[in-house]
Amino acid sequence: MKFHLALWCLLCLAMTLFMFSCGKSSGSDGNSDGDSDGDSDGDSDGDTDGDGDTDSDSDTDGDTDADSDTDSDGDTDADSEPVLCEAPLACHADCSRYDGAVEVPGICEGEDEGDMCCDMAPGTPDADTDTDGDTDSDSDTDGDSDSDTDADGDGYPEFLGAGCDVTFGEYGVENANLPNPFEFNDGSIVSSMEDWECRRAEIKKDLEEYEVGPKPAPPEVSATYSGGKLNVTVKTADGQITLSGSISSSGGDCIIIGTPSSSLGGLGCKTLNFTESQVMMNDHMSSKGDPNDPYFKVYPELWVEAINGSEKSIGTKAIGSYSAWSWGVSRLIDGLELTQEQHGIDLTKIGVTGCSYGGKMALWAGALDERIALTIAHESGGGGSPAWRTSEDMPGDVEDIDSTNWAWFKDELATRKPHLLPHDHHELVAMVAPRAFLGLPGDPGNSWLGPESAAKSISAARKVWKAMGIEDHAGMVVHNNGGGHCSPSDKQKQAAQAFVDRFLLGKESTNTDIMDAGSTKADPSGVVDWNLDPIN
Repeated sequence: MKFHLALWCLLCLAMTLFMFSCGKSSGSDGNSDGDSDGDSDGDSDGDTDGDGDTDSDSDTDGDTDADSDTDSDGDTDADSEPVLCEAPLACHADCSRYDGAVEVPGICEGEDEGDMCCDMAPGTPDADTDTDGDTDSDSDTDGDSDSDTDADGDGYPEFLGAGCDVTFGEYGVENANLPNPFEFNDGSIVSSMEDWECRRAEIKKDLEEYEVGPKPAPPEVSATYSGGKLNVTVKTADGQITLSGSISSSGGDCIIIGTPSSSLGGLGCKTLNFTESQVMMNDHMSSKGDPNDPYFKVYPELWVEAINGSEKSIGTKAIGSYSAWSWGVSRLIDGLELTQEQHGIDLTKIGVTGCSYGGKMALWAGALDERIALTIAHESGGGGSPAWRTSEDMPGDVEDIDSTNWAWFKDELATRKPHLLPHDHHELVAMVAPRAFLGLPGDPGNSWLGPESAAKSISAARKVWKAMGIEDHAGMVVHNNGGGHCSPSDKQKQAAQAFVDRFLLGKESTNTDIMDAGSTKADPSGVVDWNLDPIN
């Protein structure tokens, strides 16, 4: 009996020791993993996957999305596994052309070979690896793809100076001379090509503030090309419009965009005409703007009716046609880029030309889009290459601020005095630099076109190219043989061909050191009180 009792006690003691041992190894959760978190994965984080973090998935990224990626942005993305690129993403040849857009992993199914998947705008679902809520790959929230904290976009091919911190100059300071194109509004002077990029941006601010209003940054664009026809669809949050045109079959791998047509022909390049009514109507007989123009479907905020009691003062307060038309030309260039594999045009060989109001259009387009390699402004008249100041001072009936068409400009330009502006149109011409420019002023017998004003303005602007060491990238031939408006003289045709040969057809040895004013007074010394030092 004593033996059995002793044996029983020993068994109870053994069971007690066993239970105690199990309690130490399993914790208070009743399992055998050594923690007290309620799972059996062997860690102490409270989940059941054993990956060492506190979420319920089986990866180690620290989020709770149950995906198989290794980042911690909290989405179920395919950062390392590209998926089909579809809305709100879009396939484009180059994401960097669109302000704020960035390339993301994605398969562009059915698109052109080489297209990349682009996240087009802040606020759409992202495929990056940070948690700042925008669509770029940095860790700030400014919506662009650089590593700073402003929203400047740091420029884009159409406008490389978009990131410059500049503002418009002061109106009201009397200056009878043409302003120094190298002088910033704060009085500092351009000393490098980098400075010039920002000075260009400052001149653009002046032109937008006092003349034509803003040219918006590139929106979402898609395009098709088939049978010689280019169709470009432009979309914003407010709507969409389509621009179209036919590309000629003859010509080399360069292209000349006619605004709205070329009075010089293709000169060995293919041609594409810009139909301005697809953006904003042009009515030579009226200065009234039209809120039903296609442009206001995508930018309705830029229609601001102006009613000031006179015919020349009832355009729009916010925008002028030359800003909208320049924007339209840029969208055609977007379309050329998106369809490059179909048409085979070399996108470094784009020219633009037009005559009369189209000559103005060509100049504005070339000044405001740095992808245009050659700008030819033919008989552009006031609002084009002639400076407002010199046109104001010319005798006779010259197109100036008081007499131009007011749908072409912001309404308030009608109230401005040219000698009080912080800028003038020799600087609009100079904005083309260092790219190539050819001015073709009209016959001296046609005073309305202001050939003398244009010749002096272009001569003053050419000093910018000279300071860059490329004076022969800018030229001029004044029409001196009579003839009708927009009928170029033989010398003008020869000069145009030379500039196309060199800058679009690749004949680099062609002489473009061409400045032929004929009998027209072109010396700007009477309206220029500055010299430009060389820059590099």
